[in-house]
Amino acid sequence: MESKADHITENWFHKEAQPLFDELQKESERGRVLLGAAFLNDVLREILASFLRSDQNAVDELLGDNKPLSTFHSRIALCYCLGLITKREYCDLNNINRMRNYFAHRRQSLSFADQKISHLCGSLQTFHGLKNTGLYKAMRGQPGGRFLVTVAILVGLLSVRVSSIKPVIPDERSS
Repeated sequence: MESKADHITENWFHKEAQPLFDELQKESERGRVLLGAAFLNDVLREILASFLRSDQNAVDELLGDNKPLSTFHSRIALCYCLGLITKREYCDLNNINRMRNYFAHRRQSLSFADQKISHLCGSLQTFHGLKNTGLYKAMRGQPGGRFLVTVAILVGLLSVRVSSIKPVIPDERSS
């Protein structure tokens, strides 16, 4: 399945993703991963909320803090099962979640040079959407750069998608 991520231009990246990329670069490596995952978790929440009925109380019972669909993992899985994200996005989001958990649950200092993190960054597929660009060439050998570019692209793509998602059965209108 071909997606918008297969045809990302540098102009699109600079317009849609660069601000987040720049913001994340100000953080420590741990901060980049935790904050990047938090941005993605929020966008997945918006996607699911757009798909669900507009009954905010009912939506909050599922998506609110400490509710069944409050975790990054559960939101990734449900978005994929409902067909709201592609297989490529699903794989990348799961790898980002693994990195997030690795950074969040280790007390020792970690970096993108860590073998496990570097391997996960190497398997991020969305990054390949920039293959014919200078940004791809500049970042392809840098696990941290690859992570940042992927997060920024995913946040941009998924944020745009929110507006096109509608519930399967629209809310009933009271007369």
